Formats: sequence, structure tokens, C-alpha cells
Amino acid sequence: AHVCNNMVLQRIQVNAPDAGSGLVPLAGTTGIRMHNAARICLVDCNVEVVETAFEEYSQSSGGTAGACVGNSYIGCISHNCTTAYKDSNALHTRSAIQRTFVGCDNLGPVPVGRISGDGARAQDGDAFLPGAWITDPDGLPAVQFRAPTRDSLFLTGDYKGALQVDGDGHPRQLAPYHGLKFDLGSMQSARITRSVASGAAHPDSSGQILEDVRLELGNGPADPAGELARVQVNDPLMLVSRSSQPSRPVDGLVHHAAAASALPATGEWYLGPGLYARINNGEYPPVAVQRGAVAEREQNGDLTISSSDFGKVIRVNHASDRTVTVPPGLVAGGSGARRVWVVRQGTGRVSVAAGPGVNLRSAGGERSIARQYQMVELLICGNNDVYISHILPDAIEPYEERLHWTAGNVVVPQSYLGKLVRVSNGGPDPVHVTIPQGLVPTGMEAVSLRVVKVGSADVEIRAGAGMNLASPGGDPHVISQVNKVVTLIVSGMSSSQPDTVYIDD
Repeated sequence: AHVCNNMVLQRIQVNAPDAGSGLVPLAGTTGIRMHNAARICLVDCNVEVVETAFEEYSQSSGGTAGACVGNSYIGCISHNCTTAYKDSNALHTRSAIQRTFVGCDNLGPVPVGRISGDGARAQDGDAFLPGAWITDPDGLPAVQFRAPTRDSLFLTGDYKGALQVDGDGHPRQLAPYHGLKFDLGSMQSARITRSVASGAAHPDSSGQILEDVRLELGNGPADPAGELARVQVNDPLMLVSRSSQPSRPVDGLVHHAAAASALPATGEWYLGPGLYARINNGEYPPVAVQRGAVAEREQNGDLTISSSDFGKVIRVNHASDRTVTVPPGLVAGGSGARRVWVVRQGTGRVSVAAGPGVNLRSAGGERSIARQYQMVELLICGNNDVYISHILPDAIEPYEERLHWTAGNVVVPQSYLGKLVRVSNGGPDPVHVTIPQGLVPTGMEAVSLRVVKVGSADVEIRAGAGMNLASPGGDPHVISQVNKVVTLIVSGMSSSQPDTVYIDD
């Protein structure tokens, strides 16, 4: 019998055993065959002991007119048949489509069974649906499940933007705006992705794009349901390496940079392949990189330290003197300290200067990097104290002399110790060089410096309050001869003759 479209076939029973009885099907028999039939609803049809229980056949490929489309099987049964279901898709692509199987026994578009080894690919009773909608409590469409391709699933909803040709639930919509895509096409991995990405055209506003398409896990502190204890990953977490920057850089991102192009071009952030985090509106400190890696850059002019220099080695390279200034307020109170390293790469002297309210702390009050290729460390604290480490060379040549130039009256600071202090003044009055009490650092018995007169004004060596001057020429000791060098040895408070200035003239 032939059937036309849009029919209901209900409680049809077909049985064709070989020789009229038994469980061996008669060769070449088919229970129910639908040829170019569409929208047939088969209800409680029972086909037993035939070669092919149910068949859909058409030569109309691609779902065109004449194809078997939208046929439904509800509670149908196939028992003791060689083939439970057969279609023409292998011969004519998509000639039998959009089939539905619900509550069937031993029947489906793939082999069905329940016993291991029976060749089944689906469980007996499984439903096969072109798609499925779950409604809200009022019965309105809420969530849709559908498979856009083999081994993939869309979870989407009833949404259609003003500029969308096809809504999210439309079978031709391969990029629903409200949706998740599950990709099961690999034996070793499964993917959960969004069905659209950043840069997609906005579905409601012409000329705009979506800028922050993302996946979210967990509740977070603002969720009405409350915050989760954690999002737990029970196996090692891998971040795939990338050679480009994240398309939506926001603070809190962590990514695996395989090349410098994965980080901003300025800032000297890249320290080799590794994990980097974005914080503080654009900083990219390393989270995990090769051991010992440190950022560095070359500076040719004077430099004012900024927060972007924290953790870096700055190589100051010039033949002329250069100044590195530390401004106030670089580090917020209560947030620890920050480290910066400065190398005198060039032949010009490099000095550290304090901005307003900044206190430089260094051995002997020294502020200048004396040796080429010498490196000092700046430890910048939240109270605007800056500690300068290694400002004194670890070793000096026995013939090396450190110099200082002054023109006016001076109370000698610890930074002058060990140096030749050149006093140059062409005025009529003598220049006073005063040695204060407490000049000798704690733990030292005595220190020395030398003074030379290089101008026309005389130089008077004087003892400050609490100090004694032991001089062959009396107090003060006067240097009247141009280019005369005098050595001063100052004893500390713990020596047997404390707080004394000895003159070697």
C-alpha cells in the first residue's frame, strides 16, 4: 500500500515469518516502507519477523521536495527483524531527515539494544529528536537543545535580535548569541565554548560589536544565591600558549605567553615563555617563568623612577654624569617595599637623587655609583625611605682615589670619608671645613679624608662642637698654599682619645 503525506498510521501489525511460522524472516520482506513520504506519524506499530521492519526511501537529496521529512515514530516496535530501520541517506544525502523516535522498542535510526556485544549504538527506549525545548513554569519556550553538526550540541534559548535573520533557536542559526556549544568530536577531549566570540556583530545595534564575550564559572560575591567556597579543578590545569595578546585585557587575567608578541610592546614585561598576570591597569608581572629571569632596559638620559621600573635592572649608559631620581609616593603604605637595580654601564658617574620628602639611606651617605659596571639596589619603602645597597664598590684598585668638589663652607658628611675633597673658592674670606661629632660610623675606631686647596681662598680645618683638633698649626688649621693636600684622621667616640681630629700636614 502507498501512503500520502500527513497521515497517521496507528496500531499496524506486520509479521512475515519464513514458511509461515517461527522466528526466521521471509527474505526480501519489509514491514512498513515510506517512499517520498513526509510528516507521517506512526503510533504503536508492531513489526515482527521481517527482513526490514521500517524503511524511509527517497531520491530527493538535501531535503528537497519529495524527501522523507518529519516522520515520527511513537511507541513503535521491532522484534526478530534482520534490520529494524533503514533509510536512503547513504545513497542520497539528506533524503530522510528530521525524524523523531519516542518510546520505541528495538527501534531507532542507529542499532538499538541492551545486551553487551549485540552491536547496538543506542539504548532501547532512547528518544531521537531533531531538537528539544524545555519550557518555563508558564509553558513558554525557555531553553533549546539541538545538534548543529554531528558530535556537537547547542544549548540556547528563544532569542532573536533586531538585526538577526534567524533567531537563536532556528536550525540554520549556527552562531546563536545566547548559547553554549559542546563539542564531542574527539576521543581524548571535549570542549565547551560560546557559540559567538568577541568581535561578532551586535544583534540589536548596527555598527557595534560584542567586546566581552566570555564563559563564567562559579557564583562570585555578588550572586543572589551566595558565594561558592571555591571552583575546584581536580586535575592539572593547562593554559595553552599563545603568541598574541588577549583580545579583552582586563585586570585579573592570567595567560601563557609563548612570545613577546603576547604582551604589550612597552614595559619590558616579557621574560621568556611562561605565565603572566594582568594587574594594576596594565602591568603584566610574571607568575611563572624561567628561574632567575629579571626585566631590564637601557637608559641614556636622566631618569625618574616610576612604578613601571619595579623589579627591573636599569642600565644607565652615557659618558656624561647622569641622575636617577626617586620621587615620593611610589609605594603605598602597608603594601611592602619595591626593588629596582641600577647599573652604571657608561663611563659617566651615576648619582641617586631624592625627590621631595624622600629619604635616601646608604652606607656613609654615599649617593653616587663610583665604578663602571657597578650595580646598586634601591629598596623603596612605603614611608618614602629608600635604602641604597652596594653603593660602595665591593673592591677597589689600590691606586684608585675618589673625589669630591666643594666651593663653600661645609660641615663634612659621611659621604666625604675616604675621598679627596677639593676646595675651590676665589673669594677674600677663608672657607671653613668643619668636622662634626658623630662623623665616625658606629663600630669604627677612626676614619680619614684628605683636603686640598685649589682656589685662592684659604681653607680652615675646624673642629665642631664636642670635637678636639690636634694640629701642628693650632686650631683652626689653615691651608694657605695652593694645591696643598692635607690628611685628616678622625677618631670615634669609642677610641682611647675620642672625638679627635688629627692633621697630617
